[in-house]
Amino acid sequence: MPLEHPVRVARWIHKRYQFSGPPVSLAPVLADYPIKVDLRDWPPDVSGICVRAELLSSIGINQNDTMGRRHFTLWHELYHYLIHDDECQFYCVRPWERQRRERECNIFAAHVLMPQEWVVELEGPLWVAARKLGVSVQALSVRLDELGIRRME
Repeated sequence: MPLEHPVRVARWIHKRYQFSGPPVSLAPVLADYPIKVDLRDWPPDVSGICVRAELLSSIGINQNDTMGRRHFTLWHELYHYLIHDDECQFYCVRPWERQRRERECNIFAAHVLMPQEWVVELEGPLWVAARKLGVSVQALSVRLDELGIRRME
């Protein structure tokens, strides 16, 4: 699957759910799918898991992660649910860059939570911009690098 695919799916999500500004809520998306979300007390190297089942699927998120990381992980795991249904029962262990599918999930989450048209309009310190988007400073920093945007702190 080409890495452009996660971007197309992210754009479809924005169009389908008419997200007009940050932060992006997962609630309307979850209302359309049989998925429950659980917070779990996991070690620091486990961010999330997607378990797909016939009647009710589950996304587990590490409750010890920051709110921004949990938000990113939720969207990351949702992409596993939507696209990787054949392998939707494995832990996503950091660092996520080890597998192509994990990279696709990161691209999807980044484009849903931080579309370019929103990111270029951000003002203020990086931590304020990250909070507005509902992501971690690290996730926003990576997205800014991908877009070639340099910010002064």
